[in-house]
Amino acid sequence: GLIVPSLCHYKRENNETEAMAAGVMDTGRRMPDDDFYDDLKEDEDEALRVKEHMGIVYLQHVINVESNTDESIHNLLMRFLVTDGSDDELVQFLKFSQHVDKQFALRLATELNRVPARVEIYFSMGFVTEAVHLALSVGNVPLAKEYIVAIKPGIAGVESSDPRLLRQSLWDDVIAY
Repeated sequence: GLIVPSLCHYKRENNETEAMAAGVMDTGRRMPDDDFYDDLKEDEDEALRVKEHMGIVYLQHVINVESNTDESIHNLLMRFLVTDGSDDELVQFLKFSQHVDKQFALRLATELNRVPARVEIYFSMGFVTEAVHLALSVGNVPLAKEYIVAIKPGIAGVESSDPRLLRQSLWDDVIAY
């Protein structure tokens, strides 16, 4: 129970005190890199970025190694990736995770203008045309092509229409672009 609140509201001194009081932390050991965090106090943005990166590494371990399926854990990792991860890392996570709240992810990706993530979220929600048009609207033709090629029967939003007709229509949009 102490790890996730610690990641959400990281304050080393308070978390160590809580962990020691709960008996889950050896009083002879300290959290790593104490001096490193002290050096970062001058640059709060950099300190936050480093802490979020540590959260990314930890949450990836929890999800990938320990097979955690808790939506709040997946959403927290997605939040960290939106604010501090690469586009490739974020998109791969969104493709992999079935436990992310897509509407929450879309809101965050929109707020921080993470277009590749928004395209993936639209596509996974079945808004195939919107996904391709969004990629084209920012001039990312290769991304639009990638999602057109990925259209197959059984994908959300494609069941009611013929995938060939949808692909042809979207290829026409790419040509018109």
